[in-house]
Amino acid sequence: MRVTANNYLTLGLLGEVWNHQLDLQNLFLLELQRLVVLTTPDTSAQEATIPFCSLINIIERNIDTFAAHGFRHPSMQNTVTWLGGLADTRRLDFTDVNRWFESVELIGDVVEGASQRLMRCGVSRAISGLPKNQQIIRTVN
Repeated sequence: MRVTANNYLTLGLLGEVWNHQLDLQNLFLLELQRLVVLTTPDTSAQEATIPFCSLINIIERNIDTFAAHGFRHPSMQNTVTWLGGLADTRRLDFTDVNRWFESVELIGDVVEGASQRLMRCGVSRAISGLPKNQQIIRTVN
């Protein structure tokens, strides 16, 4: 999904980004058997909820969590920590929302590529991924 300068940052749009992050979380679990713990944005107040900086930073930090441990795509843009008001060096705009969607898609590409290169060997598996090789070890009861 992509937005333009004519779109508004609504709870529906934040919900759409969140749904994409949940889909990526499921991809990590299905393809790599890796549980990525995300922070859930609290929009329970519905219309009374304003997309303030702490709510927006949840989206940014979840992207950082996905990109950790070698799952960052080389063409991904950096995340931003929003401070709010005049404390930010630039204003949040539609390009940031597009960056969120694009980052989730790029990390998904990395996960799908890594899952194709899995070498299963007992209770461990080696992943040849970006930017280095990793070995993920899991225990089986």
